[in-house]
Amino acid sequence: PACDVASSLIFSKATPNTLLNDKSSGGDFDTLKKSHMYRATANVVLAMALEEPVKNEQLVKFYKNVSDLPLIKAQAPYPTDWLASHVNASSRQEEYFQIQIEHSDSPQELAEIVNAITNVYLRHYANEDKDAQKKRIDQLEKLSSEYASRIQKKRQDINRLARTLGVTNQEEASREEMIYRTFTQQLSEKWAALTLQK
Repeated sequence: PACDVASSLIFSKATPNTLLNDKSSGGDFDTLKKSHMYRATANVVLAMALEEPVKNEQLVKFYKNVSDLPLIKAQAPYPTDWLASHVNASSRQEEYFQIQIEHSDSPQELAEIVNAITNVYLRHYANEDKDAQKKRIDQLEKLSSEYASRIQKKRQDINRLARTLGVTNQEEASREEMIYRTFTQQLSEKWAALTLQK
């Protein structure tokens, strides 16, 4: 009898549209999910999975990497092609998809193969969106800090100029407020532009 081994992954992309239950965002979510399902079983992922270390307590005594498993060795010289024809990603629920393999024997080896593929996918693809978001947040924080420094410098320049010209405190406060508003507006526009690039 055929053994069917699978790993289930939750796929959740929280965007403003999905959080607000905007139905128009559904197509984007489905497309993105299908893209990740394709990536999870792409040849490059399968090839990297073959180099993953064996983690099963019983198998690790005899085999170092997934490529050393008898089931994979039997597919030489093209184990990646064999995997490509036996591994697939499927989805039955909106926020989940499965990476699965079906074969007539060796359930422990099949589980090891599926786990290796899942680990490679998670390491190289699933976290790339988080990395991009972290990068954008770092960029926005740096921009915010730069603008805060500029505002501070402009205030110091205004105070220095006001003292030189003998401007009263009321006039000084009025000019300082105008500069502050201008820079705050520029910062808001820059923030909005970066947010729209998402």
